[in-house]
Amino acid sequence: MPTPLLIFQTGLVLASSSSTITHAASEDRNMLRASFDSMLQSLPAHHVSSVLLGDLTRAFSALAPADGWTPEHRQALSALEGIYTYSPTACRLGASVPLVTALATFYSHCSDKNDRTTMAQILTHLFI
Repeated sequence: MPTPLLIFQTGLVLASSSSTITHAASEDRNMLRASFDSMLQSLPAHHVSSVLLGDLTRAFSALAPADGWTPEHRQALSALEGIYTYSPTACRLGASVPLVTALATFYSHCSDKNDRTTMAQILTHLFI
């Protein structure tokens, strides 16, 4: 059974694949995304929402930027981007008030336009 750390790492891979895979390899990217989503679908919904995604949300919330934006914040945001932008199952099972609150907190502390765009994209995917 996957752990929250494995889901976090997979989110990083998914996020980096969106910027590093060329158009010619888009089929590979789509297969990677579909495989991740299928894996989440194959697990008990309660485990995905409360353990895998719930633990990540709690960790992300605890990392809320009080004194500025750090590389750890950007890495956490990248992992969430990979998880929520590319998995409808994650959006369905992981969307929660604590996640939205944490994203809003991050958004209010972030001055980087690209990071703010990423957060807006995650929120959009959560509510589509």
